[in-house]
Amino acid sequence: MESPALSPQADDYCFHCGQCVSACPTGALSSSDIDIKDCKEIADDLKITAEQALQFVRSRRSIRNFTKEKIDQKTMYELIRNASYAPTGGNFQGVKWIVIDDQEKIKRISDMIKGFLEEMVKLPGNEVLLPANSIGSSDDYVFWDAPAVVIAYCDNPIDYRIALTYLDLCAHGMGLGVCWAGYFNFALRADHPGLKEAAGIPADCENYYPAMVGHPDERVKYYRMPPRKEPKIRFI
Repeated sequence: MESPALSPQADDYCFHCGQCVSACPTGALSSSDIDIKDCKEIADDLKITAEQALQFVRSRRSIRNFTKEKIDQKTMYELIRNASYAPTGGNFQGVKWIVIDDQEKIKRISDMIKGFLEEMVKLPGNEVLLPANSIGSSDDYVFWDAPAVVIAYCDNPIDYRIALTYLDLCAHGMGLGVCWAGYFNFALRADHPGLKEAAGIPADCENYYPAMVGHPDERVKYYRMPPRKEPKIRFI
């Protein structure tokens, strides 16, 4: 008997997302570039309950206290590989990643950003940009001494945001901590001289966001899940 297959007409318009392969109950269907043998089966015993899912997303915290332990490249690859399962428009999968884990480079970038910020706070209206005790401080209030900085970038401005959110959640599940690097992004968006080049971001790229990643310092533990504001919803 001939194996089931997509019609040539359907394959011409295929996004190659694997939806049909995933939904085939007998595991007999492969598309032109997705082989059924490469598709791991969903394990029923690993499915989580609604309560477990709620605790997982509600217990995620932005981490600003890291140990000095370096993240090995195998673990970093696994983290980003997991984040690559984030949905993208038209299944384009165009998100690219930069990992900065050289401590001298991270410090150099941090110093560049601190210099930029401490000049910015001198301008009217920017006084609240930095806490007063940060100005002139030797503390790394940009990256919080994180051992790695990860940057997601792509052509589609939505896709990299979703991918970085997946990275944040996957890190939580792997026992790592993430905090989106707002000061870094602010300085990048202000086109601070030399910063894009130092971070390895292509000069013509406009869609990106950085985050610091590391092992959470266990001296700071979280025992409760603070509430959030009630969502504003309109049903129409």
